[in-house]
Amino acid sequence: MMKFTRKIDFQSHFLSPAYYEFLDSEGMEKPDGFPTPDWDLETQLEFMDTLGIGFAFLELSSPGLYTAQKEKTLGYVRRINEEAAEYVSRHPERLGFLGVLPLPHVEDSIREAVYALDTLHADGIGVLTNSGGVYLGDRRYDDLMKELDGRGALVVIHPAAPAVSIPNVCEDISIPAMEFFFETTRTFTNMVLMDTFARFPGIKWVVPHAGAFLSILADRFESFSVMLRFDNPDRHADFMADMRHVYFDVAGFSEQKQVELLLKNVDSSHLLYGSDTPYTDIFACIGQTEALEQTKKLTYEQKQMIFTENALELVPRLKKITSLGGHNYAAGK
Repeated sequence: MMKFTRKIDFQSHFLSPAYYEFLDSEGMEKPDGFPTPDWDLETQLEFMDTLGIGFAFLELSSPGLYTAQKEKTLGYVRRINEEAAEYVSRHPERLGFLGVLPLPHVEDSIREAVYALDTLHADGIGVLTNSGGVYLGDRRYDDLMKELDGRGALVVIHPAAPAVSIPNVCEDISIPAMEFFFETTRTFTNMVLMDTFARFPGIKWVVPHAGAFLSILADRFESFSVMLRFDNPDRHADFMADMRHVYFDVAGFSEQKQVELLLKNVDSSHLLYGSDTPYTDIFACIGQTEALEQTKKLTYEQKQMIFTENALELVPRLKKITSLGGHNYAAGK
């Protein structure tokens, strides 16, 4: 039994009927070289109970819904958002959802974001590192960023397959195992270089998997950022400041090395729990979660913050949910 029983999950994936239909229509039997898991609402709730999760934000994973057929993308985006909202309506005190957008189509994405947030009452927006080869940070997304910034929206990033893959290299390992970490690191760095975080400070960004390789490369990247600012004082390009600005979920095998490194650059108030169900096997999720609960690299207070308290501050509506309120987040020390 989990010690901390009121966790709030920022990387909980759902696969609705329309999403399964989309994957089938695109001939994706093993998208990203990884088997598509089974998912249903009842199993979702069972996983949550097993892992001590009190509340989860349902989010679409990779692959996204981009196709060369724009109308097809728009249709599936709307159907999946409405399916997610219907799941939430059944268990509003246990589930929220992150709206999916038809990127890289900016005007359509703005309309869908408004619909998801205002009509379907999504808690935020989920975006992939790249959609159709257009990466976050690209200035073509500025109008969408302005809309989300003005709303102070929660925006959760998830890695996708890279826009360009190198043939005949590491082909026996699935894309999520390695390329997802490169994608997250590449995308965050691109957003720093394009001053995305500085130009749209109202957006509440969540970066996945404890920031991937960001903590390892932070000092190296910051040295280059200093040179960029020296060459052009009008640029923000502040790698360390941007790391401190965003939030990080700690999904995956983060306890072993990543969390300790991340805390050298980021305050513990900016770390959030993530399970990565159902793409990560439930037994692996149990092991990863128990490692976070039992680690000596975090204080008891830091664990409380990561599992529950930080999320309550980031998404204030959660404070109204009785089962998540108060300060006694664990069954005991």
